[in-house]
Amino acid sequence: MKSLTRQDLGQRFLDEAKKQFDLECGRGSLPTALALGFLWNVYAYLGTDRAGSMFRYMSFEFLRRLDLETRFKTLREDIAHEAKERRVISQALWGIYILEL
Repeated sequence: MKSLTRQDLGQRFLDEAKKQFDLECGRGSLPTALALGFLWNVYAYLGTDRAGSMFRYMSFEFLRRLDLETRFKTLREDIAHEAKERRVISQALWGIYILEL
């Protein structure tokens, strides 16, 4: 059996990520939006950021549809499950901001 190189493993990862994304059938969610941002960064790292730019745009479109900033403002800190959701949204949006740097 042939041993896999880093490039082979990287390509297998990208192929599987694209397959999983296709299974989402365009449903926007926070994990999907973050994964698309991550894929864009992977393509940029590989020097194929032009090919991966669609993932960046799709990520931001999903985030726009989710309107997380509005949701964040409506959540209360004094209610445990809402405070937890506020933290998740805050961390996700900061993560996306850092991906864009």
